Amino acid sequence: VICLVLFLPLADAFVTRRDGRVSVRKTNEATPPCSGGIAGANSRSTSLSMTGQPPPDMSRLQYDVTYIQGPQDFLDFLARDDRLCIVFVRANWCQICKAFSVKWRKMANLYGDKYDPTTGQLVIPGYVRFAEIEFTEQEDLCRRLKASRLPHVLIYRGQAGMAGKIVQYQCGPSAFGLVEESVEYLLAGPPMGIQPPWVEFVAAQEAMLAEKEAAEQQQQQQQQQQQNGGQQY
Repeated sequence: VICLVLFLPLADAFVTRRDGRVSVRKTNEATPPCSGGIAGANSRSTSLSMTGQPPPDMSRLQYDVTYIQGPQDFLDFLARDDRLCIVFVRANWCQICKAFSVKWRKMANLYGDKYDPTTGQLVIPGYVRFAEIEFTEQEDLCRRLKASRLPHVLIYRGQAGMAGKIVQYQCGPSAFGLVEESVEYLLAGPPMGIQPPWVEFVAAQEAMLAEKEAAEQQQQQQQQQQQNGGQQY
C-alpha cells in the first residue's frame, strides 16, 4: 500500500484526493480547477479504493447531457439532486450556437457525469449536471424562461434545483470563458468577498436590452402617430 501511494503521482490516470482515496480519470482529462471547493461532490464520487481492484476502462466512458423535451422534463432535471445545474438553450439553425456547443461539450466532459455506454451504468458522478433545450422545439418553454436570445445559459443550484435560478445570460463562443469562470466560482463556495464574475456582463446586457426595448417602443409610438395623422388628414 505504501508503494502505491508513492507512485500514484506518476500515473496520469489517477488523481489523489484530499480524503485519501483515489479518483480514476481519463489520462487526457484535466483535473477540475476548483476541486478544493467541492467537498460535497467528492463525498459522492465513485472512486477506486486501494484494494488492488482494477479500474474501469476509462476510454469507453461518455459524458452525460440531458435533452429537455418539455416543462416537466425541465423540472425533473432540476429536482434530480442538489448539484450545480447548467442549461444551454440553442437552436439547430443557429451557427453561433454550434460554435458554442463545441466548448460546451468539452466542459460537460470535464465536469459532468461519466457513464459506461455499454451498460448505462454511472461510473464517475460529476460536479455539475448539464442539460440542453432546443429553442425551435421548445419555444414556449424558452420564452417562459426568458431565454430567447441565443446561445443562452441558465445556472441553478441548491435544494434539488428548487432554490431558484442563480443567473442567466446570453453568451457567444467568444465569451465562453465567462461560463467557465461562473462554474469555477460557484464550485469554490462561492468565495466570500469576491464578486461573481458575471455581474458586470449581465448588467451590461440588461442595459443594452432596456435601451433596445425603449428604442422599439419609441419607433412604435412614432408609427402610430403617423398613422393617426394620416387618418385625420
